[in-house]
Amino acid sequence: MPSKTLSSIFFSLLLVVQTALLTGCSSNQVSYDSGGMTHTFSEGSSAVPPDFPLPIYPQAKATGSVSAEGQPGTENSRFLMLSSQDSVGKVSDFYRQQLNERGWKIAQIDSLGTEEVNISATNKDQEAGISISSDGKKTFINLQVSRIATIGPGTPVPEANQSSSNTPATD
Repeated sequence: MPSKTLSSIFFSLLLVVQTALLTGCSSNQVSYDSGGMTHTFSEGSSAVPPDFPLPIYPQAKATGSVSAEGQPGTENSRFLMLSSQDSVGKVSDFYRQQLNERGWKIAQIDSLGTEEVNISATNKDQEAGISISSDGKKTFINLQVSRIATIGPGTPVPEANQSSSNTPATD
């Protein structure tokens, strides 16, 4: 499952994207640097990064993307929002098949009836979350992938809300 830190980043970035779109930004892409990371927001068909590591559902329409990229060896995250006219089940079947074919290990699949499916997967040093839901008219596909940062060779960075000998709990 993606870390709580990544979820917090995602929702903060999503709020900024929505605000930018609602205020009528004239550009399809906005980037800024903050906290040692470059944050990029895109909308429309230009939102699909050319090197996005997850498969893109055929004939899906890109509605937006968010990325937070740091220096090599640090955690980074990418989010891509798509929509489709196909059913949740058809989209879910596509992602299950494609993830397996591309070497991703599916860690968990949660289904909430026929209206929502959430898939978690890992591949080497990456974690992915795929959320597929429908409003009855469209199917929304939210793709999230993050690279797991490491402190040293093979040592994952502790999550912000976990303690270790180097980072005592602050809450």
